[in-house]
Amino acid sequence: ERLQRFRELRDQALLEATLFTGSDLKQSLEQTRDAARAALAEFDVTPHGTGLPMLDDAVYREPERQEVLTGCYELLLALAEATAQLLPSQAEQDRPGLARQALELLDRADRLGLKTRAIHQRRAHYLLQAGDREGARREQERGAAVPPSGTLDHFLLGQENLHRGQWQAAVTAFEKVLQEQPRHFWGQYYLALCWLKQQRPDLAVPGLTACLGQRADFPWLYLLRGAARGELGQHAEAESDFAAAGKLGGGDSVRYVLLMHRGVLRVRQGQSEQAIADLKAAIALRPKQYQGYVNLSQAYLRAGKLDQAVAELDQAIACAGQLGSLYRTRARVQLLRRQETQALADLERAYQLDRDAPPELRASDQRERARLFLRRKEYARALEACDEALRLQAEARGQRLRAEALLGLGRHAEAAACLDACLQKQPNDVEVLCARASMRTRLGQYQGAQADYSRALELKPEANIYTARGWTYLLTDTPKLAILDFEAALRLEPDRGDALAGRGLARLQLGQTLQAVQDAQEALRKGPPSARLSYNAARIFAQAALRVDRRSASADEYTRRALELLEDALNHLPSAERAEFWKNCVQADTVLRPLRWTPSYRR
Repeated sequence: ERLQRFRELRDQALLEATLFTGSDLKQSLEQTRDAARAALAEFDVTPHGTGLPMLDDAVYREPERQEVLTGCYELLLALAEATAQLLPSQAEQDRPGLARQALELLDRADRLGLKTRAIHQRRAHYLLQAGDREGARREQERGAAVPPSGTLDHFLLGQENLHRGQWQAAVTAFEKVLQEQPRHFWGQYYLALCWLKQQRPDLAVPGLTACLGQRADFPWLYLLRGAARGELGQHAEAESDFAAAGKLGGGDSVRYVLLMHRGVLRVRQGQSEQAIADLKAAIALRPKQYQGYVNLSQAYLRAGKLDQAVAELDQAIACAGQLGSLYRTRARVQLLRRQETQALADLERAYQLDRDAPPELRASDQRERARLFLRRKEYARALEACDEALRLQAEARGQRLRAEALLGLGRHAEAAACLDACLQKQPNDVEVLCARASMRTRLGQYQGAQADYSRALELKPEANIYTARGWTYLLTDTPKLAILDFEAALRLEPDRGDALAGRGLARLQLGQTLQAVQDAQEALRKGPPSARLSYNAARIFAQAALRVDRRSASADEYTRRALELLEDALNHLPSAERAEFWKNCVQADTVLRPLRWTPSYRR
């Protein structure tokens, strides 16, 4: 009976130890500590004691005695890890004291007489946390001199690597556990967790199924396998696993995770209302946990309810406090709501909070800020964001954005040099070739632009690149070449409105008026709607009105349609940009000159 209670408490401690980064850190830590202490107490092992587990030789055989001894060793290390973790209510200055308490527990584990490399690695980590760098270095050297030995050591090394986020090293350790002991339940369970952490649900599912072969009454296995199957698109199987977990019970913890996983699954399935109901029920169980609000915001987002999505993220931030990832997520939703000012503020907050995040992530924040500043024509601020992004991660996307900012500031030579430098390092970078071609087009360097687009098409023959080169041929009065490019684009993507509009303008230059009008109509039908598409269609109709008999109904219809499309183009633009568009594009466009004498144009 004592051994059975010990096993159950040990299993609870090992399970809770996998949830230190989960939805309720405080509860997981407390339950790990409580379960570990209770399990140790079954055989009179106390954190400050000196002896071995108290076992009656007449009751326990040698395999059972060894199981208890190694189990106590595992539990002391699990208790040490739970002790060293900082609770949300604790301050950073509490961390060294917690590390010293954890070190005392490792000393107690040593007194059990087992030798492992894992304990040296764990002690080095806590010494570093306590501020003893030299002691940590010496402990790492001692650990390196001890070869890993046996199932226990490999399992503990796997746990250590899992806690530190070193997923592949953890996988290697747990695989060695299973090589030595194929039915090691926790080795298989932890290995499946590693695969889930590495976004490999296809590898996690077989391991969880193997675990179920040993413990079909363990609801967490069904929950994890259901989540993995959901990621694989196996929705019916995932629902079956969640139903099985629900039947097994397990209290509010299991119910909460079940509702969360099932809610996410239903978001993936497009069942927004059911997802919202599940996630609201999960939040009711744990209203102070931010993950429920984040998932609920995704359900609202999937349902097209952007305001509610933002409101749920506001709640998540109120619960979690200073988590950069939440501000970053809210920024994306604000962009969908076209709230650029709020999105910029959230991106800046995420950047400030995630100072220890990988530089690639922080650079991505800065590139997104640069894009928004460019859209707002705040070129100096865009340049600052680009420079910061490039300081964190020197790569082509940042250089392209920097070139756009420099171009907006009128620093053309620097913009060109920026893209030239990219292409010197990566001459076959299609995106940079297209960016330089676009810049050269704006500067009137059409031959250079055509050369860049041609090189890009050799590497990646895509519809958008054919379309872009087609427009440069239009600008150089070579409509036949333009038509060839637009038709190549339409063979790849028959619904490209911009290619149809471009072909219509090229056909006008060749005197093919009726076909040009048909292209304009088809372009508007296929879209997507934009100021540029309406403007180019208006140009086609304005010129078509000149090519037919001016006294005919067609001429009047084409003129009326051209004026409607100009108004539509204005309506697609923010009000602050309309005057500049009218002055620099419409009034400067000789193709639209015939419209200037009409009353509607004057209005």
